[in-house]
This record gives sequence, C-alpha cells and structure tokens, in this order.
Amino acid sequence: MEAGASHICAGVMSPPPNQRSRGGFTLVELLITIALLGILAGLALPMYFTYIEKAKRARAIVEIRAVARAIDEYVRATGALPNSLPEAGVPSNLPDPWGNPYQYERWPDSPGGSGDPGGKGKGGGKDDGAPPGQQRKHKGNALNTDYDLYSMGPDGKSVAPVTGKPSRDDIVRADDGNYVGTSEGYIMILLPSKLSPPIRHGPIADQ
Repeated sequence: MEAGASHICAGVMSPPPNQRSRGGFTLVELLITIALLGILAGLALPMYFTYIEKAKRARAIVEIRAVARAIDEYVRATGALPNSLPEAGVPSNLPDPWGNPYQYERWPDSPGGSGDPGGKGKGGGKDDGAPPGQQRKHKGNALNTDYDLYSMGPDGKSVAPVTGKPSRDDIVRADDGNYVGTSEGYIMILLPSKLSPPIRHGPIADQ
C-alpha cells in the first residue's frame, strides 16, 4: 500500500519530459523575433523622419515670421528697409533648421530701396540662394514687392523662380508677408487663385 502511494506521489511531482517547461529561445524563435523587430523598425523610421522634417518646416515658418517682425520694427523706426538682417537686429549667420543662413534681399521700389538691392543679410556662410539682385518669382510674377526672405530648405539650394527644382522645398515669405510656407504650397494653392482678385480677410494660412 505504501509502495503504491509512493509511486503515485512520484508521478505527481515529476511530470513527463514532454510537459516540462523549456528555458531560453531556440534559434528559429530568435530569427523570427529579429525579423519582426526589423519590420517594425522599417515602418517606424520613415514616420519618424517625416515628423522631424515637418517640425523643421514649422520652426522655419516661425523664425521667418519673427525675422519679418524685426524688419517691420526697423521700418517703423527708420522709414526704410534694412540693408541686411543684422542691421535690423537679427543675429548674423542665424541658421535655419537645416544649418543654412536665412536669405534676405530688399527691392529698389520698396521704402529706402534707392535702386540698390542691398545685402542678402546672411553675414557669411553658405551661398546657394538666388543670385543677388534676382527677385523671387513665379511665371514672371514677383513673390513680394518689398523684400524677399526665405530659407533654402532641406537641400540648401535655391534659384530665383520658385518653380525651379532647387526651390521647391524652400520656405518662403510671399504676398508681402501674407503667406509664409513652402514654395510648393504657394504654387499649388495660392497662385491659381490669382486668376481673379482674392478677397482678403486676414493673413493667408501657412503651408
């Protein structure tokens, strides 16, 4: 009787080998886990980089508006546009989110223009913007009548026509400050509306 009970207890306390839990992962399980992590990373990284670029564009828009306000203050105080951004109190070599200086040029017909486009307001640094003295345009229409202020965007390059490939990613001030956003957005959304005179109810939304 005791021998039978001992056999039963041993059976309960010692499960069969095929029911015992295994420790660690097999090689196949590790490979599957690595593959799944790779897939998740492949999906997440593009979204992350897209978010970073959107944040940089938003920062450039905010900074261009801030620089434009400094220029407006200078105009109110002196009655003329500054020859350069530092003259308006903007730090020399102020970098955009991609590490390039903001580009600035005033125009001869603007207040204080005196026929001289003035400096680009960069204070040195990389110079791949529109050539000095060339107004930013689209199909012959000037983006601004007073001055141009823009970032060359992620590629760090720009040409005078905003439709040019190097200019498509620029962050521009247009319509004399009513628009600040991407060149692409200005081309696709705003310029077609110029076929008929727009009714303005305030600043145009940023793009």
